[in-house]
Amino acid sequence: KYIKDALDNHRDDPTTLAWAGHTIAYLGHQRETGVHALERALQLNPNSAAALRSIGWVSNYIGDANRAIESFDALRRLSPLDPVTYATYSGLGAAYSIAGRLEEAVKALEHSRALSVDFTSTLLDLVGSYVALGRDDDAQAAGDKLRTRQPALTIALFRATTPHQCVPYIDR
Repeated sequence: KYIKDALDNHRDDPTTLAWAGHTIAYLGHQRETGVHALERALQLNPNSAAALRSIGWVSNYIGDANRAIESFDALRRLSPLDPVTYATYSGLGAAYSIAGRLEEAVKALEHSRALSVDFTSTLLDLVGSYVALGRDDDAQAAGDKLRTRQPALTIALFRATTPHQCVPYIDR
């Protein structure tokens, strides 16, 4: 209800549209509605860090790796000292993974992890990317950290709660 209200009544506020668009795509699985709100936010302010980060993540959810990479790269140039840069690199790593660019994925994800050791999305994508590259010891270490961070997480729970239409390291 609150997200719908934000989308309906704050159509000229790019920050509100960015957060509402990301939220409805993530929690509501209404990806098209989310993309529409994010595109509107970027029309209003092409330099909105919130909108660039959110459209990057939502592009990952729908499997549009190129758009995600473009958005995260723009965000890195726009705001290199952003306090949540770890989320930018995590999203970039996920996009590279979706695109099958696993070495680049690991590089971005390891950078994200250096900035924030406990970000669950980074750990998930690191495990999958390491496995895909045959780096079993690294995958085990990242998996151990992930289990410490999210002990109840299972593949079934992840599939039931993920906003991603396709998860490359599970659906390959």
